[in-house]
Amino acid sequence: MSSSIKMKDYGKARALFASLEEFQPMCTAVLEGIWPGRVWVDDPDNPQSAMMMSFLSGGGAAWCFLAGKSDIVEFNMYLNKTIFEEKAAGKDVGFFFFTCSPEDRGGQLEIIGNSREPIPMLRQHYVCRELTYDPWGNQPDGYTILPMESELLERDELQIPSQVKNTLEKWGTIENERFQDYGFVVEYKNQIVAWATVDFVTSGSGDLGFETLPDFQQRGLGSGVAAAALEHGLERGVKIHWTCATDNIGSQKSAKKLGLVCEQEYTMYLFALDTAEHLAQLAYSFLARGQHRQAIESYEQLFAQKEVIPSWAYFDTAQAWAALEESKKAIHYLRMAAEHGWSAVDETEQTPEFHILHNSPDWGSVIEQIRTNKTLLHHKE
Repeated sequence: MSSSIKMKDYGKARALFASLEEFQPMCTAVLEGIWPGRVWVDDPDNPQSAMMMSFLSGGGAAWCFLAGKSDIVEFNMYLNKTIFEEKAAGKDVGFFFFTCSPEDRGGQLEIIGNSREPIPMLRQHYVCRELTYDPWGNQPDGYTILPMESELLERDELQIPSQVKNTLEKWGTIENERFQDYGFVVEYKNQIVAWATVDFVTSGSGDLGFETLPDFQQRGLGSGVAAAALEHGLERGVKIHWTCATDNIGSQKSAKKLGLVCEQEYTMYLFALDTAEHLAQLAYSFLARGQHRQAIESYEQLFAQKEVIPSWAYFDTAQAWAALEESKKAIHYLRMAAEHGWSAVDETEQTPEFHILHNSPDWGSVIEQIRTNKTLLHHKE
């Protein structure tokens, strides 16, 4: 009985998504048929549980929203098959981000996630009702804020980051006359160096996103272009939402500067389609939360599954063992990281957990190998 439904029937399932629509404009844009997406339900005639899926431009990820009754096992198994066997998101999508109502989905996410442990990602939700940053008076000389429009693609001399190009091209494929997404960019010497978009604009709401190229950060460009996007929306009565990771202090400072106010915290869950990739992400999440033994267990499972292991996985395992004051094991994995090309000397020396290793007889030789890796990498570049 479970199936995907056509756009004309989205209204039958919309009530299930009411609490998510309050802070997730993507839901509203899909349900109103403005932004592309798909909806699956347990019963097309009388939906009690539903999943919505949509995509951003070129990110290799799908954004999923689960709503309604969480304990309909048949529907959860159907979603599992749809995602992992039928690959409903397409072959280029390897990551799935789930936001749920109820938030924890009653422990049913593991069924949907093919027995994988959900990876929680703590998020903060912000809203801007009053702009507190002048986008025009704070721009450095030589940097110009421009509307993010398709005409930019026609300028042969202009260097356009792939994220901006992909977004403009995606906007160009949406033919709905109610489509109102917009953005601004910062141009400097024929190069776009920062940009901001407000996506999923519908029913008086939109979702802000902004980014600055690494070489141009710490100059106020991101704040300026984001403020331009906020100003444009506020003048048109758009309630603009924004989310960031709870532990992202830099983003929180930017939010305060712009006038964004945190209204709630919530949890988003990550699944990776590839088993080894999921284990790597899960292990890192344990490490970030200070759950060191769980991190080690997940990394050990990763080492058993995958032949080619990135150097950072060994580094993280060493960090977890060091946090547990297991110096010999920490040195062993740190040496493994060095043997696999780890080259971040400063990060290694400054990692607090490794302070207990500094007096180890092997510390100097490991650091020397990491420093050699850095020198070799520099020469290759």
